[in-house]
Amino acid sequence: GGATTGKDLTIEEFDGMALARAVTEAGNIRIVTNGLLEIGEIDAGANFDVTLESGGAISGFDLLPTVNVTADSLTATAAGDITLSTTIDTLNASATAVGNVSIDDKSGANSSLHIESISTSDGYVLVDSQGNLIVDSIASSISDPQNSVTLRTQNGFGGNITVDEINAGASGSVTI
Repeated sequence: GGATTGKDLTIEEFDGMALARAVTEAGNIRIVTNGLLEIGEIDAGANFDVTLESGGAISGFDLLPTVNVTADSLTATAAGDITLSTTIDTLNASATAVGNVSIDDKSGANSSLHIESISTSDGYVLVDSQGNLIVDSIASSISDPQNSVTLRTQNGFGGNITVDEINAGASGSVTI
């Protein structure tokens, strides 16, 4: 299903949900599910925020050529994996149970993605960006060789990566 509005949009689902499209022309978007949340396109525009909360994983539809989330800021919390393609300025993501965080930001060569916080209970972090990456904090709670942190800017775009704090535990690895 889908929804379009000119105001804030909140959707709450007691089970999982596959959401094809949610668009606001001038408002924030908040989606809460107790199960898996699959996303086609969520577009709050460049000046508004998207909040996603899932009792399962959060993932984008693989078949769509577009990005899954367009917003000024994305806050995603899941009891599983978070796997999204984005066009955002600011990111806060948390996998509260076993789960990985994988973000592919397609904002462009002259953009900057500010990662305020990414945390995993037990999982890896992978962030790809076409532009610059500015990282305040990334942490994996469990020290395991599989719980690595990888930050990459796209070849040909030449983005800079600035890091304040990354904690992959004693056994995890960090690749920049």
